[in-house]
Amino acid sequence: MSETREPSLTPTHEIEKKDPITVEEINSLIESTENKLGALDKRLDEFSEEEERIVSELTQNLIREKDRLQNIFTTEKGSIYFVLSNGASFRIKKLEKPAYIGHKSKYSLQMLSTKVLFIRPEEADFINRSVHSTMLAADMSGLIDKSVKTSKLEVGVHPLEIGKYYDNGEVDDESATVVVDKENGQINFRQDGEKIFQPVMHLGHIITEIVK
Repeated sequence: MSETREPSLTPTHEIEKKDPITVEEINSLIESTENKLGALDKRLDEFSEEEERIVSELTQNLIREKDRLQNIFTTEKGSIYFVLSNGASFRIKKLEKPAYIGHKSKYSLQMLSTKVLFIRPEEADFINRSVHSTMLAADMSGLIDKSVKTSKLEVGVHPLEIGKYYDNGEVDDESATVVVDKENGQINFRQDGEKIFQPVMHLGHIITEIVK
């Protein structure tokens, strides 16, 4: 009598795992999308419809690749963030009004930040109170030697993007002025020698949906 064997639960071949999306891939997608948008006339009424289609195509392509990303989330103003495995973030900004008079743009593709952290509303309020706008730039000196607590990613917190990957290949991680203390769960703002305290960072609106 032949022996009955139980079916094996081990796959006969390993499921292919794709590598995480890289900064270079995101920059290539940004350039390709910007080229498509650049070929359109931003003054025409039909631009909005075409822009919506092109940006939606980019968004859906990245969402389909969510297994290659660390996080995806949206904010109350409609911006969507894609976080890479190295902590860098790419933001598609939803504009409240066009950047230029006469243009019909509703979106703006932002350069990648080197990292994104999360803070609670009271910490975001502290940053906003400490930064004063001027005619030329924001005066951020009120943050020197101050700290804010970080939080985990969840609905109701704010994203704080720090640093920037520039188009020319340069990287500004702001590690000398915006010091991340993971052990104590906080961000410390420090003066870097005699340099003007003007760290590259962006405080986003409250997160309302986490896709991943």
